[in-house]
Order: sequence, then C-alpha cells, then structure tokens
Amino acid sequence: MNHGNETYRALAGCYDEMTEDVHYAAWADFLEKLFSRETRPIKTVLDLACGTGTMSFLLAARGYEMIGVDFSPEMLAIASNKTLAGEGIPPIFLCQAMEKLDLYGTVDACVCLLDSINHVTNPEKLYKALQRVHLFLEPGGLFVFDVHTPQHLEALDGGIFLDETEDDYCVWRTDYHPKRRVCTYVMDVFHREPIPPRNSPRICSRLALPKSDSMEIGNSVLPVMGKNGSFLPHAKRRQRNRKRGMTWTIL
Repeated sequence: MNHGNETYRALAGCYDEMTEDVHYAAWADFLEKLFSRETRPIKTVLDLACGTGTMSFLLAARGYEMIGVDFSPEMLAIASNKTLAGEGIPPIFLCQAMEKLDLYGTVDACVCLLDSINHVTNPEKLYKALQRVHLFLEPGGLFVFDVHTPQHLEALDGGIFLDETEDDYCVWRTDYHPKRRVCTYVMDVFHREPIPPRNSPRICSRLALPKSDSMEIGNSVLPVMGKNGSFLPHAKRRQRNRKRGMTWTIL
C-alpha cells in the first residue's frame, strides 16, 4: 500500500485551509531574492512536490513560466481548478513522483519547499530524485529546497497534534525511529457529513536528513542544508470551530 498517496487523497480537499498559516508570499519574496543573485536570468521554474499549486500560481503571477509536479492526482485536481491572479502564463501541472521526474525540456531553477524532500524516505529514491532534478536543470541552474533535521523530527516523537478548520478535523500522531531516522505520522482526517465514512488511518513518513551533509549528483555536489519548514502538525490548536455540536466522519 502506498501510504503517501492515501494520506494526500484524504488531505487534498482541506490542505489549503490547514496550511493557511504558511507565509507563501514571504516564500515567494525569498525565492525571488535568490533568483536575482544568479548571473543568468531565471525564467522557467520547476515547482517540485507542488501540492495544490499555491506557490506555482504565486510565481506565475510574478512572471515566471511554471511547471508544477506532484505525485498526488487529488492535489493536482485542486491545483487545476485555481485561477491565475494577474498577468502571466498559468502553470503546467504534471503528475509524477520525484524519482520519476520527466520533463519536456530543461528549466532554469527548481524549488522543492515545505520539507517535501523529507517525504522521500527511501535513500535510493531520494538519490534518483536528485539525479532527475540535475538532469533537467540548465547547466549552472539553481535548486532550492528545505529539510527538517533529525533533531527536529526526534523532538516530535510521541506527540499528538490537532488541526481544525471549518469543515475538517485532523489528528496527527508521531513516532520517530532513531535507527532509520524516519518520523512516521499517523493521521485521522475527519470531515463533516454527508461525506461517506472510510475507516483507515492515513500514514506517511519523513526521512530526517543531517544538518550538514552532501550528495554527489551527476558532476555536482549538492549541499544538504538544515532548515525548518512550515507544514508540520501545529502544536497550537486552532479554535475556530470548537465544540459546535457537529458530526464528524473519518476519511
């Protein structure tokens, strides 16, 4: 069973609401600063693990030609229903796993945000994913990504977190495996009826990458930098919809 696909199938419909505290505009500002430092102009950008396409649309509205790639068709279905705010070319979306990335041509830059790299917990698949990024980057192209460190994920061990929106309720339980350096999340996602019930919990894992390490990809050595991302279970529970007598159905 592909737990990752099951997880995002359940989360797709409420993902944007549950990540509304992510400062996407600030991320876009940060990326543009990095882009401006490059000696060659950056026009075409790959948004790897784009999810529901929020960052793809933000950068497209700022004039970049965007390609969004994600392995969840449910997430991409949400992305395809969004509209571009302002001028620009709407993003192109492709349903692909990172390690099977296959583009029609090269890109000037690739971004992979919100600790998405950590979700590739198989080292061989991670190595292959980075190789594929290297293959489709223009020579001297830019690859921007963020990861969680083992220390950050280990601190989550045994935690129970709640997240709540107007129509959805999510319980996260975490279990860190020191030998594997993998943190597993078991998630129960509830939605207000009349959604039919499905009674299996959703499970996904994240690979903890070292604070300072490197991987040799092609002829390049990519540094692996430790930086805390944003889409983690929120330790502070949202209170917008608490105790309102609703009937919740597990997805």
